[in-house]
Amino acid sequence: MEGNLARWWSTVERQARVEADPVNPMLLFWELNSRLPQNAIVTADSGSAANRYARDLKIRAPDRGGPAQQRPEPGHLGTAGHGRRAQVRGVPDPAGCVLCRLRPLADLEGIEVEKPEAIGPAWDRALAADRPVVLDVHCDPDIPPHTDFEQLKDVAEAIIKGDPDAIGVVKKGLRTKAQELFIPRQEVSTA
Repeated sequence: MEGNLARWWSTVERQARVEADPVNPMLLFWELNSRLPQNAIVTADSGSAANRYARDLKIRAPDRGGPAQQRPEPGHLGTAGHGRRAQVRGVPDPAGCVLCRLRPLADLEGIEVEKPEAIGPAWDRALAADRPVVLDVHCDPDIPPHTDFEQLKDVAEAIIKGDPDAIGVVKKGLRTKAQELFIPRQEVSTA
């Protein structure tokens, strides 16, 4: 069982590192794993953020040791996406990120992330902040949440019918799905 779990997390990491334009949404959660405070409270909306949260975030058991006053307050993280069309090819949707527009009114710190290498430092800054933070991460709209081959087939059929956006979803969806099928040699030798 431990071997299967280790292979699963290895697969999730490879999927998070699939090249994207601009940022792979799975990488956002993967990078949070090593930074997430022990007693953090994490929530997700019901969209694709919930899928990423459920698949890509390692939830640790809460710290039960010692009196409550010896433990720092847990961080509270809310995750939400604003739709596949909210960020298309780097051009923000006119509706944009609602929280980003409300940020100045609520005295929220804002951190914009447009490159994969900026995710880790952005999480570090957000988790160390003395006030609530909005991370506005420009994610690749063509990296679908968890999909099966039947769903990818449906998207491929949409391409044939003329949906110009579907080809990117199929290409990146297949690249991501392939990470589940192909195990790196070093993992095969330790299985």
